[in-house]
Amino acid sequence: VVGVDGLAVVTAASGPAASCILTMGGLTLAQLRWMFSDWTDEQLRNDRNGGVDVSSVAPHDDNNGVKEWSDLNVECAAVPINIYGAGALSGTSAFFGEAVFCANCFAKKAGYTPEKFPACSKADIDELDHLEALADIQSFLDTKRNPDCYMPSEDDEQIMQWVTMDKKGIAYFGYAYFAHNAPKLSVVRIASDTKKGVHDTTDALIMPSAFAIMDGSYAVFTRTLYMNVDNAAWPLVKKFMEFGYSDTGMELVAEEGYVKPNAAIRAKMSRRVAEGGNPTADYITLPPDECPNGTALNETPYLNVFGNPKTEYTCVDCEVGFAKADNRPIKCSPCIQGTFASTTGSSACTFCKPGEYAEQGSSKPSLCPLNTCAPMPGQGQCNTCDQGFFTDELGATSCDRCAEGTYRTMNDSICVTCPVGMTTEFRAATQLIDCACAEDSFLIEGGTVMGPCAPCPPGMVCPFGSRFDNFAKFAEDPLLPIPTLEKHHWSNPSEPLSSFKCRIDMNSCPGGGPGTCNGGRVGRVCAVCPEGQTWGDHGCMACAGGFGAVLYLAVFACSGSIIFAYYAGNSPLRANVTIATAGSTLASQFLTIVQILSMFKDLNVQWPADVRHVFEGLAFTVGSGGISYECFLGSKAAWKYSFRCILPIFFVCNIVLVYFGSKVVAKIVKFKSPGTMFKAWDLDGTLNTAGQILQALFIGVAAIVVVPLQCYPHPNGLKSLSQYPEVLCFHEGDHTMLLLFGVMIAILFVIPFLAYCIYGTYLVVNPKECETGRESAHHAERMIRRYRFLLFRFRADVWWWGNLFMLRQLLLAFAPSLPATTPHGQSIYVIIVLCFYGFAQAHYWPWKAPEFNLLDLYVTAGLVVVITISMVFIPTTEDTADYAKSLIAFLFVLGLGMIVLLSRIGFYTCKDKFLKRSRSTLPGSSFGSDKTDVDMDMGRKMHGLANSLSSRGIPEFVESLAQMSYYDRIALVKGLNAYAASMSEPDPKMVLKLRLTGLTRSDRSLDSSTGSHAKVDGSSEKPRLMDGCPEKGMADYALVWI
Repeated sequence: VVGVDGLAVVTAASGPAASCILTMGGLTLAQLRWMFSDWTDEQLRNDRNGGVDVSSVAPHDDNNGVKEWSDLNVECAAVPINIYGAGALSGTSAFFGEAVFCANCFAKKAGYTPEKFPACSKADIDELDHLEALADIQSFLDTKRNPDCYMPSEDDEQIMQWVTMDKKGIAYFGYAYFAHNAPKLSVVRIASDTKKGVHDTTDALIMPSAFAIMDGSYAVFTRTLYMNVDNAAWPLVKKFMEFGYSDTGMELVAEEGYVKPNAAIRAKMSRRVAEGGNPTADYITLPPDECPNGTALNETPYLNVFGNPKTEYTCVDCEVGFAKADNRPIKCSPCIQGTFASTTGSSACTFCKPGEYAEQGSSKPSLCPLNTCAPMPGQGQCNTCDQGFFTDELGATSCDRCAEGTYRTMNDSICVTCPVGMTTEFRAATQLIDCACAEDSFLIEGGTVMGPCAPCPPGMVCPFGSRFDNFAKFAEDPLLPIPTLEKHHWSNPSEPLSSFKCRIDMNSCPGGGPGTCNGGRVGRVCAVCPEGQTWGDHGCMACAGGFGAVLYLAVFACSGSIIFAYYAGNSPLRANVTIATAGSTLASQFLTIVQILSMFKDLNVQWPADVRHVFEGLAFTVGSGGISYECFLGSKAAWKYSFRCILPIFFVCNIVLVYFGSKVVAKIVKFKSPGTMFKAWDLDGTLNTAGQILQALFIGVAAIVVVPLQCYPHPNGLKSLSQYPEVLCFHEGDHTMLLLFGVMIAILFVIPFLAYCIYGTYLVVNPKECETGRESAHHAERMIRRYRFLLFRFRADVWWWGNLFMLRQLLLAFAPSLPATTPHGQSIYVIIVLCFYGFAQAHYWPWKAPEFNLLDLYVTAGLVVVITISMVFIPTTEDTADYAKSLIAFLFVLGLGMIVLLSRIGFYTCKDKFLKRSRSTLPGSSFGSDKTDVDMDMGRKMHGLANSLSSRGIPEFVESLAQMSYYDRIALVKGLNAYAASMSEPDPKMVLKLRLTGLTRSDRSLDSSTGSHAKVDGSSEKPRLMDGCPEKGMADYALVWI
C-alpha cells in the first residue's frame, strides 16, 4: 500500500449542470447509477440486488427518452445530461462501475444481466478523441454529440477538458487530479444511498477531501493504491521501494494529491520491503476486462517459473465466419444463417445479397443452385421453386414461370415442352395434363394426352383444348372445349367436323355447336323451315290458310295481264314515240332493272344486310324470292324449282287458252248479239303478245335455267346450290333432277325463243319474194305485227337491237353460274358485259326517243357503278395469279385492237396520198378525197329524189316529214345543211365556216312561195314509189313501217 485515493464527480464550474447540482445540494449513488447505466428504468427498478426508486431518483422525468437535468429537479434546465469518464483499460472505470452499478452485473458474472456504460458510437469517440483545436472540440460537443451516451477516455486531461467545455456534462476521475484543477471544476457532494434520490435520502452528502478520504467518511469513492513487485525483480527495485516509504517518498505521494498511509501501515510495508517481499507468493493471471470489437478472448495454458499451471489470456482477431460486435472478453460467435464474415477480425457479419445464401459460420456466401432462389437478403437457405416455376441460372432472386407450352413437376430439372402441337393455356403449368391442343387445332378422335393434334377444320373455331371426343359429352356439359362452327356455318351432328357455309339467310346459322339453327330453321345449312311452315319476319311460322286462293288469284291476274298486253301492245307501228309506246318502254326498262338487281343477290358478294334485303325483295320478278312456295309445295328443293320452271310454260299455255277463248267468246257474242262488234284474237297479234310477255320474263327464265349451275363452295370441299343450299352440287340425286329441269327449260323455252326472235327479225327485214306488190305488202304487214315486240321501241335503222338486248340479258343471267371461288371474276364479267353493251348503245343510239337512250345509258352506267362498289364487299383473295394472267391477256387484246385501228387509218391515209384519183375506195370509208363509184351512185339517187320532190306541194311535203321519226328528221336536216353548204361554197374552209354559223347561200335560193328548187333540167317529175316487188333491204321496210 503506497497511498489512498478517492474519485471526484465533477461538472464545469458554471452552467446548467453546476446550477442544478447546487440547487439539489448533491447526488446519491442511485442518481449516478440512473445517469451512467445502460439499463432501462424498468431494469433499474427490478434489480434483484436492490432496485432503484426511479420516481425518487428522477421525480420529474417527462419520459421523452432523453435523460435531462430537469428530470431530477423541476428548477433545473431541460438539457441532456452528457456523461464522461475513464476508458475500459483504466482501473478508475472499473472502480466507478463496481461502486455505482450492480457489482456482479458489471463484472459480467454468470446468471447476471450485464450492466455497463451506455457507450457512444465508436465513430463519435474516435472523432472527438482525435480533435485537438478547442474550437473543433466545442463545435462537436455543441452540434454532433449524441445525448444519453458515455464518452470515455484513457486521459484524465482529456476528460477534464471535455467536461469544462460541455456545460451540460458530468464526469468522474481521481481526486488527486481534481485537486490540481479545482478552480475549473465544481465537485459534487455524494450520498451513499443506492435507492433514493437526494431529496428523499437520509444519508449525508459528503464532499471529497483529503481528510474525508483518509478518515473514511468519503468511503463511497475511496480506494487504496498498491504497488506490485515480481519476486524475481526484488534486487532491482528494493532501493526504489525503500525510498518510497521514506519521509521524502511519502511527501512526494502527498504532493501528487494522494493521501499518505498512516504510520501503522507505513511500518508494515517497510518491514515487507526489508524482507524482500514474500518469496513463495505467486501471481494470479486474470483475463482482460474487455477485448475490442472483432477480437476474441484466447486462453493459452502454460507453466510459470514456479512450475505452476497458468493461463495466458490474449485478445485475438475473430476467425473468418466468426464475429464479435462488443468489447466483452468472450469468444467470437459464428455468423448466423444468412450472414458471413469473409475477413478475420470482423465485428459484424455481412448479410447475404438476394440470390445468395450462407449456412452458420460461413466465410463467404454461395449462389443459389438451379430451381432455387433467394428473394430477400440474409437467407440461410434458398427457397425451392414450386412446380411450374424454374430458374435457369445460379444466384436467382426469383423463380420464373414456365412459358406457355411447357410445364415442370418437382421431379423435373427444367421446364418440359408439351407434345408436338400442344401447348398450355397459361404459364407455370405443373403437369402433363395441363398440355392440350393449341388454339386453331383439336385432339383427334381417340387421342391421348400425347396427341396427336390436327389443324382446325375450315369454317370452324377451335379454342384451346378442343377434343373431338368431347362432342359425345357436349350435350351434358356445354363448357367442354370442342371445335365450334364460325358464325354463318353449320355442320351435321353426325359429322361435326364437316362444316357448310350458310347462304340463304346467314343469320339463321349462329355457329357454335353442330346442327344449331336460328329462327326454327332445320336441315342442311338451316336452309328450310319444317313442313307446314314458311319463313317470316321473325323466323319460321305456320302456314296460314288462303295460299290456294292466292294461287287462283295469280292465275286470274296472269290472264288479265295477257289480255291487257294484247290490246295495248298490238297498235300499229309508228315512226315516233306514242304515249302507249313510252309507257310500255318505261315499264319494260323498269322491269329489266329490277330483274338485273335481283340477279345480283346471287353473286358471291358479301352484300351489306340492308342491300341484300333490297335485292331479295326484288327477286320475285325472277321467281326466286318473295313467294312462300313451301306452303303449297313443301320444302323440297326439286318441287320448288320445278314450279319455277313451269312458270314460263304456264304463261304460254295461258296465252293459248285466252287465244282460243277469244274465238269462242266471239262466236257466242255474234250468235247472241249479231250487231255487237267483238273481234276474235288474230294469230299474229297473239304471237306478238306472247313475245312481249316472254321477252319481259326472258332474263328471269334464263336465270331459272342457270340455277342448277350456281354452286358455291363449302369449307369441307363440297358445293351447294346458291338458291337451294340444302342441295349439294353433283353429289346427290336432287341436283341431278334440278339439272334435268334446267336443261328442259333451256331446250323448251330459252333456246327456241331466242331462235324465234332472231328468225322473226330476219323475216321482217327480208320478206318473201312475191308476184304482186299487194301480197308482198300484206305479208310484210303480218310479219311486222307478229314481231312488233322486237321492233316497236327501236329506230328502224337499228332494227336488230332487240336481239342484242336479249343477248345482254342472257349473258347477265349466267354471271352467278361462274365459279363462286372467283367472286372478283363474276363482278368483272358483269362489268365487261355492261360496258360493251353501253359502248354499243352510245354508238348506235337505238331507242326511238332520246330520253330512252339517255335512260338506258344512265341505267347501264349505274349498274357498272353498283358492281364496281360490290368489290369492296368481296374478301381479298390470295390467289391472284389467274387474275394477273387475265389482265395480261386483256392488255394484249387491247393493244392488238389499237394496232388494227391504227393500221386501218395508216392504210387509207397512204392510199389517198400515193394513189391519186383512185376509184377503189371502199364504201363507207371515211378516208379518201376523190370521187368514187359510191359517190356517183349517191349523186344519181339524190338527183332523182330531188326531181320527185319538186313536184309536191309544201303541205304534202310537211305531212311526209311529220311521219318521219325524230332521228330521221334530225339526220335529214344535218344532211341538207351539209349538202347545201358544200353546194354554195367550193372552198372547204368557207363551207366549215358556213356550217358553224348555220347560214348557206342555198338558204337564199329557196323559193318561199313554192318551197321547191328549180329542177336542173327544167322538167318536173311527179314523185312516185318504186314499182314491182320491193328489194330486200331496210329502205322498203322503212316505207312500210312509216
